[in-house]
Amino acid sequence: MPKKTHSLEEKLIVVRRYLSGESATSLEHEYGIDHHDIIMYVNRYVRHGEEGLKPQVSKVTPLEVKIQASREYLEHCVSLSELADKYEVDRRTIRIWAQTYEKNDLEALRDKRNGPRPIKHIYMSKDKTANETIKELQEKVKDLEAENALLKKVKALVEKREAQLRETGSKPSKN
Repeated sequence: MPKKTHSLEEKLIVVRRYLSGESATSLEHEYGIDHHDIIMYVNRYVRHGEEGLKPQVSKVTPLEVKIQASREYLEHCVSLSELADKYEVDRRTIRIWAQTYEKNDLEALRDKRNGPRPIKHIYMSKDKTANETIKELQEKVKDLEAENALLKKVKALVEKREAQLRETGSKPSKN
């Protein structure tokens, strides 16, 4: 469901009424604006004046900031509202970052506006020896993955044979 946008005038009225002493929850009921958003509007208004209530141009948030905000939320129990205020980002966005971070999907946290960056370009160096080392390591990983798959198959066959021998009453060999 798309997030409803509110006019600058509506935000100003709500902010001024909040600053004059009305509660965020009563304003939420009257205007249909989430009380967390009302607090965010108030903080932006206090910090930047009316300019802080105008629609913001979408900005690119560096990966390091996304990771830091996610860690603060997940590991240090900082509230979404505090983080939204600190990083000037919607609290729902921080929740999404944290969920993505929790899944250990750092690639998904990268900004995709300029198109996804292929992984090989991230790691390719201008230094030929580094590129050769990377290729060697990639080949070694492939070999180890194949070896691991083979060992799993051998283990399954051994377990199957041992189960068959137990059924017949024979003892499996130690070899």
